[in-house]
Amino acid sequence: MTDFSQYAAKIRSSGADTVITGNWGSDLGLLVKAARDAGVTAKFYTFYADNTGAPTLIGEAGVDRVYRIAAFDWNSPATEAAIKDYKARYNNADFWNAVGPSGLKLLAEAMNKAGSTDPLAVAKAMEGLTVETMHGPLTMRAEDHQAQQSFYMASWQKMDGDKVKYDQEKTGHGWRLERTFKPEELTLPSTCQMKRPS
Repeated sequence: MTDFSQYAAKIRSSGADTVITGNWGSDLGLLVKAARDAGVTAKFYTFYADNTGAPTLIGEAGVDRVYRIAAFDWNSPATEAAIKDYKARYNNADFWNAVGPSGLKLLAEAMNKAGSTDPLAVAKAMEGLTVETMHGPLTMRAEDHQAQQSFYMASWQKMDGDKVKYDQEKTGHGWRLERTFKPEELTLPSTCQMKRPS
């Protein structure tokens, strides 16, 4: 699908001031452009606006309009070091997934704690385990195996070298941190009755 004008028209006629979308890649970029062309002033909140391809399509149409929620801040000192290293190693390619290293660190520490690579032993060792990542602590909640960590809300803006240090896909635009949500703000009670293998 390449014509998102009908969706943009529906958003506009609804009077919505906020759109939460799971769209990604070209669908997200085309939706944001169609919304701009239709005069939609709503903000778009997504998890996927920094995934490969989306930044190029969003371009100028996303400034002050597209917000990304993710488990890392593009402009933190830790991310900056990772971005520089990644660009040096991979021919100046964009670094956009900083959560992978956190998951791998959790897995490695659980293996060390279990003294094994047996999946059941590792899963048990993960319960309640906290690791320090480049974006703060990550805890695997024991009762439901859900990762508890900080999340960062950022808006799509022109690169300024200060609050937006890195652009994506050579667009001249990147992510400006708007708010950090700490784990204690996000963690909700769990009613999970997870069945564990014996």
